[in-house]
Amino acid sequence: MALLGAFAVTAGVLALVGLYGVVSYGVGLGLAGAWGLAKLLDALLFDVTSTDPVTYGVVAAWLGAGAVLASWVPAWRASRLDPVEVLRSN
Repeated sequence: MALLGAFAVTAGVLALVGLYGVVSYGVGLGLAGAWGLAKLLDALLFDVTSTDPVTYGVVAAWLGAGAVLASWVPAWRASRLDPVEVLRSN
């Protein structure tokens, strides 16, 4: 039984690493693209530079928090279901 639990924990860890790895690549590519295109928007910004590191950090944190919330809510809802009842209903 402990071996089954170890496999379940390993599967959960691998799923989390894969999900957050994809999200971090997306955030990294978005930040790189924003940094590259920032000079085009320089005339539209007031009281902040186009390459303000604090703004980039806050936006990256918000995107990361949104990704965590978007993946946590369905997982939490699914954990409240009884697997036997779900399989019988199909």
